[in-house]
Amino acid sequence: MAIELLVTDNSNLSLSFKNFDIDRLNPFISHPKISISGLLNADMVFNKSGIPFVCTDLKVNNFYFNNVKLGLLRLN
Repeated sequence: MAIELLVTDNSNLSLSFKNFDIDRLNPFISHPKISISGLLNADMVFNKSGIPFVCTDLKVNNFYFNNVKLGLLRLN
């Protein structure tokens, strides 16, 4: 598991996740009957100069929602 945060000179914020177990986020979900699990791999860039935007390539392998396997979750 790896998490990397980088702030560049041009006001970009870059965040990377490698094999991050999203099960660790369950304590922060406000509804006790909702649970998620899977391995997150993502590269995200947030540009706050000019018009703010987020670019991402996010993939969760073996994504489970409430103990139901949904498979690969991908957001681009």
